[in-house]
Amino acid sequence: MAIIHQLRLWWKTHRRGKVADSNGGFFLKDGSMLSPDAAYLSPETLAGIPPAGVRGLPHLCPDFVIELLSRSDSFRDTQEKMQDWIANGAALGWLIDPYQQQVLVYRPEADTEAVTGVAIQGSGPVEGFTLDLTEVWRCYE
Repeated sequence: MAIIHQLRLWWKTHRRGKVADSNGGFFLKDGSMLSPDAAYLSPETLAGIPPAGVRGLPHLCPDFVIELLSRSDSFRDTQEKMQDWIANGAALGWLIDPYQQQVLVYRPEADTEAVTGVAIQGSGPVEGFTLDLTEVWRCYE
């Protein structure tokens, strides 16, 4: 998957925090368990948590999450999932819609922003990360 590959390449530039993919999930403070397509946990979020506490399905919320809309996903349900991520502590979330070739950007206490184009720039916990969307769009042509 182009998205997780690019996130891991960015992580390798500093090797701080942790990148997670869709093979895992997170138990959130509201009691739900969600699994993102890609996520990043900052060193600050991981501070004081032993390595074993981050394996499997940890009881914490990533700082940054990416959800990729698939044909089998309900757009409305995925939007609600993004709101759940933010409500449970994510500082930034991207809902990638390859069919409309746009990214919906979620932040706490901010309106959802639609971004189009060939790339999207990270901020906050993923400052310096750029996702090349042409790689994503190419998979859906």
